[in-house]
Amino acid sequence: MSETQADSVIAEITANPYSDPAIYEAATQFSDFIAMPKKGIPICISLAEAERKKGNIEEAKKMFGVILLMAPENIQAMIGLAECLIDDEEPEQAFLLSAAIIASDYSRVDGYMLSARSNTMMERYEQAEADLKIVIDLAKKNNDGRLELLAEKMIRAVSNAAEAALAAEAAEEESASDVDSKD
Repeated sequence: MSETQADSVIAEITANPYSDPAIYEAATQFSDFIAMPKKGIPICISLAEAERKKGNIEEAKKMFGVILLMAPENIQAMIGLAECLIDDEEPEQAFLLSAAIIASDYSRVDGYMLSARSNTMMERYEQAEADLKIVIDLAKKNNDGRLELLAEKMIRAVSNAAEAALAAEAAEEESASDVDSKD
């Protein structure tokens, strides 16, 4: 496959991520793309992201996994796989990938965002808030007010989830003590 053909495949997938014929055509050539030195990995990442957006989480996870076998340091593939794992309610594995993303570049906001999401799913609210505070600091450093607002909104959501979990736990303990006192 030529560079021009590869460019047209990337353009088609990017322009029409929900176009089954385009994705099917490209997916059948996934193994060809993965072997291409320059354009192959970006094409495969685009294909995997398109599968994820369509809701084919298992297929996307496999595709991101293959990419990571070929390019273990590829941050975009790590991010994509972590997002799939969160979508598939596997926060422990997503957290491990987010830690690898953060370790590779401490200034990458997406690593902290993924960590916050997976920590929230695992009900580790304090750690999720700490991750989001780092995001706010990075957003301020980069003058990204939109990201800063998003992180602040997420902190409020995490705080609300933590309060709800504590209230549910207190109600459960009260209910258990009422049952014990009746006996």
